[in-house]
Amino acid sequence: MQQQTVRQQIIDAARVLVHSGLLSRGEHASLSARLDDQHIVMTRGGSIGSLSPDD
Repeated sequence: MQQQTVRQQIIDAARVLVHSGLLSRGEHASLSARLDDQHIVMTRGGSIGSLSPDD
């Protein structure tokens, strides 16, 4: 899977989590996804409510 696709999927998941109220401490979380057998894409932590593909 391409890195841009995975980044967008993480952003989409973050929006679902934020808007559904599933996060217990505001919008703070770390999210990750496997890109391939040797690489993962992850957020830096902190607020996920306003992620962009460049984050």
